[in-house]
Amino acid sequence: MNQICYLYLSICFRFIAMKQILLFLFLLGISSGMSMASNDTDPTIRDSVRIKLNQPCEDVGELLLSVNDFILSHAQEDAQLRFDLIRQEVLPFALKKENQKAYKGIAWLYFNLSLLYEEWEKHVEALAMMDSAVYWIDKSGDRARQARLYYAYGDRQIYCGSVAKGHEYYYKSIKLYEELGGYEKEISACFFQLATGYLQMLDMDGLNRIVEKMTELNKRKTLIPCSYDLYSVLTAKYSMLSDEHPENKSFLDSIIYYSHKSIELIEKHGDELPGTMPAWNYYNLACIYDDKFDPPLYDSISYYLDKAIEVKKYTESVRREVNISVFDLQAWVFYQQKQYAQAEQKMMEVISLLEESGDVNSLITEYGEAYGLLVKIYEETNRPVLALKYQKLMNDIHRKRFNQEKMEALKELEVKYEVEKKENQITWLEEKNQAARKTIILVVFFLIALSFVLILILVLFRLRKRNLEQQVYESALLAELKQDELVQSSSEKKRLQEEYDKLSALARENEDLAKKYEVQLSTIKQQINQGTVASVIGKMVDIVEHSLLDTETKQLYAGKLFSLDTDEMEKLFLPVGDKMTSMDMKYILCFYVDMDAKDIGLMFNVEAASVYTVRYRIRKKFKDYPSFKFLMG
Repeated sequence: MNQICYLYLSICFRFIAMKQILLFLFLLGISSGMSMASNDTDPTIRDSVRIKLNQPCEDVGELLLSVNDFILSHAQEDAQLRFDLIRQEVLPFALKKENQKAYKGIAWLYFNLSLLYEEWEKHVEALAMMDSAVYWIDKSGDRARQARLYYAYGDRQIYCGSVAKGHEYYYKSIKLYEELGGYEKEISACFFQLATGYLQMLDMDGLNRIVEKMTELNKRKTLIPCSYDLYSVLTAKYSMLSDEHPENKSFLDSIIYYSHKSIELIEKHGDELPGTMPAWNYYNLACIYDDKFDPPLYDSISYYLDKAIEVKKYTESVRREVNISVFDLQAWVFYQQKQYAQAEQKMMEVISLLEESGDVNSLITEYGEAYGLLVKIYEETNRPVLALKYQKLMNDIHRKRFNQEKMEALKELEVKYEVEKKENQITWLEEKNQAARKTIILVVFFLIALSFVLILILVLFRLRKRNLEQQVYESALLAELKQDELVQSSSEKKRLQEEYDKLSALARENEDLAKKYEVQLSTIKQQINQGTVASVIGKMVDIVEHSLLDTETKQLYAGKLFSLDTDEMEKLFLPVGDKMTSMDMKYILCFYVDMDAKDIGLMFNVEAASVYTVRYRIRKKFKDYPSFKFLMG
C-alpha cells in the first residue's frame, strides 16, 4: 500500500535530523498559537529537571545534553510534557547561561523542539526550530554534531521542497565527516539521500556520479551499512532503467541480483543495520516477481510475502502497515489465479487492519483499492448485492478523497504563507545582529519590503482561494453533467453558460489574470460542447495550474495536456468506460504525457509511493486492453 517501495521506491527517505531557529522570544511567539497549556501531571520529573539544572558543572553544554536525554527517557509517552519541560525549564536556563560551551546544548534543545512540532504536524514551527538548531550549532565549534544537524537540515529542506538547499547541506555534512574521519556510515547515508533525489528527478547522470562515489567508499572500507545503502541504490537504479527499457532483460537480472544482495545482508548482519525493515525488502522482491514477469512467478511471490510476515521485531503500527501491504498483494494474486474465496478473505483482513488504524483520511487510497477488488470479486462470483454495496463504499471514498484534496490544497497555501512570513522574520533578526550600526536603515528597508511581500502574498492568497472556490464549484457542475450526460437538458447547458459568463466578467475586472481566465473560459466552452474525456483534460489543466510546481514545469505539462487529441483519447477510454473512474482517467492522463511521479504527487497531494501504487493497480486493471499498453512499460 502506501509503504510500497518496489522499483525506485525501494529507496525511501530516512528522516534523522532537524533545523535552525533564532531567539527565545520567537519560540514564545510561535508557541502562543498552539494552545499548549503547561502539563504538571508529573511534578517529580519537573523537580528532577530543576535539580539537575542547578547542580554545579564545568561544561554547561554537556549538562544541557544530559538533561535533554533525561527528559526524552522519562517523558517518552508524553510529548506535551517534553515540550513544556524544554520550553519552560531548560531553554530559559540555557539562554541565561549562554556561552561557547552551552551552544551545542542549546542547538540540541531546538532540535528536539523541532521533532515535537513535526510530531504534531506543525511544519512551519518545525522548520523554524531546525533553523535555530543550525544557527546555534554553527557557533558551537562541535563539528561532529554540526555534521549531524547539517544532514538533518538537508532532510528538512527536501521535505519542504527545497531540493537545491537540501543537497547543499548534504554535501556540507559529507565535507565535515570526511575531515573528521571515521564516519563512513554517515557519509554513505548522505550519498543515499542524494541518490534518492536524483532518482526522483530521473537524473541518470547525477545518479551515476553518486553511485560511483558510493562504490569508491565501499572499496576504501567495506562496512555492512555502506554496502546495504549501495545495493539499495543500485536496485532502484536498475528498476528505473527497466521501466524505461522493458525489453532489456539484463536490467531485470540486476534488480533481482541487488535485491537478493540486500536481503542477504539483512539476514546475516541485521544487528549492524539499525533502522532497516527487512519485511519491506521481502515485500519489494515479491512485487518485482509479480510486476516484472508475465505470467507472474506466483511461487516466488508467495515465498517472499510469507518471509515478510515472519519478521517479528516491529512495533504494532509498523506491523500493521506491513500486513496491510502483504495481505493486499496476496489478495490480488489470489484474484489473478481465480481463487476468489481466498482473495475475498485476504481483502477482508486488509479492511479490518485499515479500520484498526483509525486514520481513514490518510488511508483513502488503500480503502478505495480494497473496495475496488471486492467489487471485482463479487462481480466474478455473481453476487450483485455485495458488489453494489462495495461499489457504493468505493464511490463514498472517492467523494471523500475529492473533498480532502480541496481542503489540503487550502492548508498548503496557508502553510506556505506562514513559512514565507517566518523566514522573513528570521532574516530580519539575523541581519540586525550582524550589522548593528546600520540598524535603522535595515529596519526601514525591511519594513517596506515586508509590507510589499505581505500585501503581495495576501493578494495571491485571496486569488488562489477564489480560484479554488471556482474550481470546487466547477467540479460540482461537471459531476452533474457526467451523471446525466446522455439526457442533458437545455437548462443544464444554460447553467454552464451562466458560469462561463461569470468567468468572462471576472476576467475583464482583472487584466493581469486575463490569460489565465481565458484558459478557464476555453475549458468551460469545451466542456459544454465536448464529452467526458475533454472535461477531465480541462480539469487536469486546472489542477496543474493550481499546483505547487514551478512555473516552467506547469507550462510544460499544461502544453502537453492541451495538445492531446480529444477524439483519440475518447477512442482510448471507450472500451473501458464502465470500469474507468474519474480518478483513473486523471492518473492515466498523467502517465500518458510522461509526468514525473513526484510532480503527480504534488498535484494530487499524495506521496510518490502512492502514485506508483496507483500505477501498479491500473496496470493490473487494464492489462488486457491493447490501448493501454503504454502503461506496461
